[in-house]
Amino acid sequence: MYIMAAIIGCGVFAGIVYYKRMSILKTFLTTYSDYKESQKEQQETIEKEMYEQTPKEKLISCKYFELNPDDFKYERTTDRKVTASKICKLKFKNMVFYSFMKNYNLRDTYLEYIDNIDTENSDVITHLNKITNRTAQLLSATATIKIKSHNVDYIPEFDIIDLLNNFSFNGNRLYLSDANKVFMVALFNMVCDMNISLDNFFLDKNTKNLDPDNLDIIIEYQLITNNADIYTGTNIVLTFDEYNNLTVATKFKDL
Repeated sequence: MYIMAAIIGCGVFAGIVYYKRMSILKTFLTTYSDYKESQKEQQETIEKEMYEQTPKEKLISCKYFELNPDDFKYERTTDRKVTASKICKLKFKNMVFYSFMKNYNLRDTYLEYIDNIDTENSDVITHLNKITNRTAQLLSATATIKIKSHNVDYIPEFDIIDLLNNFSFNGNRLYLSDANKVFMVALFNMVCDMNISLDNFFLDKNTKNLDPDNLDIIIEYQLITNNADIYTGTNIVLTFDEYNNLTVATKFKDL
């Protein structure tokens, strides 16, 4: 009798859970969302306190990186000479920005901040003020690396949105072009934790010859902007004006 009552009770409970499942799920998701938001607020409070205690000159760093053709990765360099492949990495607090030096030198942003570090005039709007408050202009970005001669995937489609949005700031320009494909592979290896080797794709077998025509690969990009415009191709130029408005070009003459 007691066993039967227990079984009936379990059945009733299971029935209640079944009919209330959406309500239970909604409550769980709401609770979890509140928990995550609380965690985020706590982290922001911790970071704010940490940044307030950190000397202003320690909140920012500016470093140069040059392509190492031996492993298709970028390595730190102190040489400030502008080259086709050299990039500048600016880090401020927990934010990171990249630029190819030939398109924009973030060291100017760094020096402007340092020069105004003791300025009490809040009316001074530096380039750093602009880029740290800008809105990233891409919703989605992926890349697929293909073997050109066979038109087959070498590296299937992978996400590059965080990398490209690090290039998305006032005054910058990024060439996602065939001429820059070696540099972009190196960036994928450094920033996106890829391990892409191109050793087998040099047409003349000379791994030091980085001429784009000597590489039997192409990179196909697919981008979706904040305006829901979709761009697909192997040659795309992203231009961000002084207000960070984005212009996308798929036909261009000069790199």
